[in-house]
Amino acid sequence: MSFREFLKQLLSVYFIIVTLILIAVALFGMVAAPEQPLYPQDLLMPPVVAALTLLPTFVMYSKKELTVKQTLFRRGLQCALIEGIVLLLVSPECAPQIDPLVFRVIVGGCVLAVYGLSLLLMWLSAYRESLSLTEDLHKLQAKEE
Repeated sequence: MSFREFLKQLLSVYFIIVTLILIAVALFGMVAAPEQPLYPQDLLMPPVVAALTLLPTFVMYSKKELTVKQTLFRRGLQCALIEGIVLLLVSPECAPQIDPLVFRVIVGGCVLAVYGLSLLLMWLSAYRESLSLTEDLHKLQAKEE
């Protein structure tokens, strides 16, 4: 994969992650602190967090196709780095009624859910594209016969 293609894919992942973070923050806020108001500056945090969590995505870049072992190792490393970034950025003080350890476990679970859903959505997108390419190839082969 060229670096340009990688950056295009990264942009797509960015918007998926921003959307999923907004949903996670809304759900967490409704459950953990429904009485706390949401301020306009609070809406700026998900795009910033998404941008920072894209930095570990560069561990997945390779000019050659990765083996399954390499892919799994890099995905694990990427997930651990993303967890670390988010846990450093998000403060338990934003939900004082929750124990800090419980808060970090919940945030970690949310990060894993967002990470998993973003991988699933990217896989579905690639799958849909491969089906389209396969169909186009079959049409081309049928015309040649």
